[in-house]
Amino acid sequence: MIQEQNGSLRPKAELKSVKIAREGSSLTKSSVSPTSPERNVGRYTRRCRDFFAKHSEWIGKNWTWSKIKPVIRCAVVGWISVVIFVIPKVEAFVGQASFMILIAAFLSPPSDPFISVLEREIIILLFVTIAWAWVCLGLFLANLARRVRNPTASLLDVASGIYIEAAPTVIMAVFIFFGSAFYLYIKARQGPGPYLFASVFSCICIVISLTTSVLFPFPNYMIGRVIVLPLTLHSALSLLASLLIFPSTISAQFTTRLQGVLTPLISAIDIHRDLLSIPLPPTSLAPSSSASDPEVDEYTKKINSAITSIKACEAALIPLAASARLLKSDLIYARFAPPDFRVFHRTCKRLAGRANGLGGFFALVGVGPFAGVGIGTGGQNTPAPSTSGTPAHTVPNTPGTWSPAPGSRGTSPERGTKERKPSTGDALRDETQHLSKTPTAASAPQPPHSPTRSIRTHARASSSSSANPKTHSHHAHHHDHHHLLQKSLLSLASRSSFRNAHDQARRRREPEHAVGTFESQRYLNLEATRLWDPHREEWTRRAMGLLGKSCDPVLAACHDGLSCVNSWLGTVRNGRFRWWLGRGREERQKVIKLKINEVKDMREKVSRALEDFRNETRHLVLEPYSPAFNGEKVNPDEPSYTGGSNADLNHQETDKSLDPEKYDIGDDEEEVYKMPPHRYLFHCYVYQYHLIQICSIVIEMLDEIIELEEKRVHHKLWTPVERLFQWNRSSVVDSEHHPDDDDPNTIQGLRRDIDSDSMYSDDLGMPRRRDPDALPPRNFVEWVMTLLYEFIVSFGRGNVLFALKAGLFTVALSMPSFFKSSAPFAYANKFVWGIFMGQLTLARFRGDTAFGLVARVMSTFFGGLTGMVMWYVSCGNGRGNAYGLAAVCGVCFPFFYFARLYAPIPPMTNIVFFVTACLVIGYSYQDVNIVVPGSPGFGWDVAWRRFVLVTAGVVAAGIVSFFPPSTTIRKYHRNLMATTSTELGSIYCSILSFANSKHEPEIQQIISSLIAIRSKLDRSAVLRTNVIYEFSLRGRWPAKRYQQIVDLQTAISYSLSHLMSVVKHLESNWARAFLRRTRFMDSDFQGDILAVISMISSSLRTGSPLPQITPCPLLDRFMLKYHGLDVIHKDAEENYGLPRTLTLDTLKDEQYLMFCVGITTAFSIINRLDRLMLATKEIVGEQYHIHGVGILPVTKGVEMDVRRVTTFAVQPPNLRNV
Repeated sequence: MIQEQNGSLRPKAELKSVKIAREGSSLTKSSVSPTSPERNVGRYTRRCRDFFAKHSEWIGKNWTWSKIKPVIRCAVVGWISVVIFVIPKVEAFVGQASFMILIAAFLSPPSDPFISVLEREIIILLFVTIAWAWVCLGLFLANLARRVRNPTASLLDVASGIYIEAAPTVIMAVFIFFGSAFYLYIKARQGPGPYLFASVFSCICIVISLTTSVLFPFPNYMIGRVIVLPLTLHSALSLLASLLIFPSTISAQFTTRLQGVLTPLISAIDIHRDLLSIPLPPTSLAPSSSASDPEVDEYTKKINSAITSIKACEAALIPLAASARLLKSDLIYARFAPPDFRVFHRTCKRLAGRANGLGGFFALVGVGPFAGVGIGTGGQNTPAPSTSGTPAHTVPNTPGTWSPAPGSRGTSPERGTKERKPSTGDALRDETQHLSKTPTAASAPQPPHSPTRSIRTHARASSSSSANPKTHSHHAHHHDHHHLLQKSLLSLASRSSFRNAHDQARRRREPEHAVGTFESQRYLNLEATRLWDPHREEWTRRAMGLLGKSCDPVLAACHDGLSCVNSWLGTVRNGRFRWWLGRGREERQKVIKLKINEVKDMREKVSRALEDFRNETRHLVLEPYSPAFNGEKVNPDEPSYTGGSNADLNHQETDKSLDPEKYDIGDDEEEVYKMPPHRYLFHCYVYQYHLIQICSIVIEMLDEIIELEEKRVHHKLWTPVERLFQWNRSSVVDSEHHPDDDDPNTIQGLRRDIDSDSMYSDDLGMPRRRDPDALPPRNFVEWVMTLLYEFIVSFGRGNVLFALKAGLFTVALSMPSFFKSSAPFAYANKFVWGIFMGQLTLARFRGDTAFGLVARVMSTFFGGLTGMVMWYVSCGNGRGNAYGLAAVCGVCFPFFYFARLYAPIPPMTNIVFFVTACLVIGYSYQDVNIVVPGSPGFGWDVAWRRFVLVTAGVVAAGIVSFFPPSTTIRKYHRNLMATTSTELGSIYCSILSFANSKHEPEIQQIISSLIAIRSKLDRSAVLRTNVIYEFSLRGRWPAKRYQQIVDLQTAISYSLSHLMSVVKHLESNWARAFLRRTRFMDSDFQGDILAVISMISSSLRTGSPLPQITPCPLLDRFMLKYHGLDVIHKDAEENYGLPRTLTLDTLKDEQYLMFCVGITTAFSIINRLDRLMLATKEIVGEQYHIHGVGILPVTKGVEMDVRRVTTFAVQPPNLRNV
């Protein structure tokens, strides 16, 4: 008997056995109660152990000598700062803000190389002294408006607020506004970098100086000295420590970060060797089933590990770029000049791009975690065609795709899983699956054909008897497809409306309407007319086996070559001190010669492996295709997969351009070889191309090492003779965290330094933006007015508006210090803590401000507790003990700095915690030894006042963040996606321009811009976590939909990088043929592509809905003509000097390999642009409905060919063969 359980049919005996097992297990467990104290204790113990193990992994990862040395340097500086601070004479000399030396030690620790520390400290002192000068100017002007001047006033009278006057107070408030706005604008515009802490200290100087000067009846110009002097002492200590305590250089940091790029790449190559050496698991390409296959899981884990290593390789390029910025400014005594290593930076950027191409191979073949989301596949949440045997996934309320899989069993709910509510796309897919069960010639499962040579066919069958059933089957298939599309799409609205009404009744919420119906109709046509390949898994397994045999020697050589480069980078600074002492010169020369010989031997090994691969071993992947060129019979009418030939979708256009003579079939029964679809060859070519490029780059790096070793023989003192520092807003930031005030309209690292006007002066001319409201100026007056107008309009931009708002907010927080009634209370209770904490908490985006509120309150609370513990442990009774305080800080500071530098928590939380702890002990010791009016006390008195004032300031910032102008992270992400879409379109045009011009300076510009875009997208993920802090009554933010756009844009940027590499290496005639086949020089097609990019960017920036009918899908026009393996289409007039008839020598040509890789990459770009359009519609919606467009007509009486009647008469070639 069969019973149904959880939606599946199972034998009754099996159900009974399950029941018995459950009863037995319950009896076994009855002796120990699930809620017994022993079990609870054990469970909590395991949870605590797992929690601490997970959150303490960062300690072991950073517990290395190279990372401990900066901790020791910073701890020594911090402890010396404490010693200087506790000396009474020094404390009295520095002034009332002597504790600033402790705060500066944690805000700006000397953990970087000397040049970086020197740059940062110079900028800090420069900014703070400028702020002091600004304060002095404000005091001078305020003194002119003062009526009462009394230079001999006592400090008690001053603190009482009796000398406050209205006019001087207003002037000082104005200076607070403009000064704070200026520095906060720099902080927002520059983001993280050497200007960050300089802006913070400058704001502190302005707020403390001007709010305190209001109380004095005379201009106290030396009031800024109490801020500048402690910072000067800190800068001196930091610079001395950077020179004397484990000194480091930019070159050392750069080479270390280069090793950080190469190490994960070496690991990824090892994993690739393992993946290609083991057989492909049998079910890795099959539809997902309920049971988990251990072999497939293990294979997927290895692919995940390879992808993670490649991502780590590219992530390491960001700090590497930050080090490269100061490389020419380095000061070092060594053999190699700092600029000598810049060439490795360029090669590492190219290596990262090509390594991603290796990882993309598994997405192409549809195995591993990216099965079904590669090139030519639909994947999750896209309208693209899905891989055979891979279920298509859809976005809720969006039409899905149909992947016909003859012979595959239907899926059923698994045991123990909850039933999922069907979406609109599910309804469409269910309807198509239901209709596809019609037993037609096109949809019925066919017996599998063996792809081996032992296939025999009656070659001389009657043409009429063989063609007519095929034609009938073809028309029956299209007629069924016509009925399928019509009934499926018409049922979409009824099912969606029924479910939406049901959902509205149950959940009382407004339903979403379906979007992307037009694109999905077109893709349904592409899916339904694409025939399934029953031998896909077999062909893929055979191709990967041949690929592994051909590539393993080169992968091994690349691994050894990169390991050689990595080890050399670790020894570039060896022997400096021995040579300085005059010892071991001969030994050093021998070591250099031995090292050169080793590198030369490695270079020869890698070069020989690459040469063998290019000439011989890479041709192993041609084995399934070579019989077509060796005189064996190839039957074009007996396809290599069920239902039709390779070109059956293009009106039975057979690929006879290989060799017409090989298609002659004799009168008798003969052996016929069926050549596999050429997409398997293209996939192998993609992997081989990127492997060739990686190997070539490794050889370049080894050549550079040999040249440096032979040229740089003696040690020298290298100084920054060219320039000292270089910093601009386009430099890539050295931060793993997204800055609080990042600009969504600016991409750091994006380069535009190529003079395009001179390059393309004979072309259409470079496009320029026009003013829609005014013509160009005709005279000098209009030109001046135009500049004035642009200057005024600039105040309406995001950073300027934020700075003005922050300046007004600072003045508002300072108001208690400006009135006689509240000024003494504000001075005595240190209201300045709340003022500058509030102004620094306020950010451009409400979510960041809310996060800053929570983080600062929590950090202040725990930091105050830590400071109190340190204070009372050091002095006991609370009256202060210099020796005890120095001893406690000497013990705590090494651990504090280790957490300050390496703890994986937001930097804001990290910094505020340690600053609060230092402020508690600093203020406590200062108030005990220097008795002045308004002293907050010590220990507990300082801690609770600090917490209350910080809480008041940050809460005020949170409230003000809702006042206009107010920006949300939601809008930030829309603007960011719009900016990156625009820049990707610009880079796409630059690559096509390079394909025509071959202008070499464009290469590094394009590569750097693509890396900058990916870096911007990666950093946006950190900011996206703060969306939860944005209070909104409208509903949840569609985070998954925005993440889908980020993933698609990242994939497009990688594809553009691969395309750039291909067009760089293609010869001129092959490049022209490539542009012709991909239609990249077809103005009509390019107009559609650029229109799609522009529509996506504009709709995301403005939030306007997209038209319901768009140029998408671009894929059907991209595949307008079928080429197969041919280079030149048979109907093309020009052949560019390339062979029209394909031969085996052409397949072996390396230019042909690059040509095929370029086609596959171009296909991926077009496919992802289509998916990006639908993902954008998921966010902004649609408009401009035209009734009747896209509805399949109902024909009665006479059956008509759908290719002539419907708008779905798109007859694309097989997606598998593009």
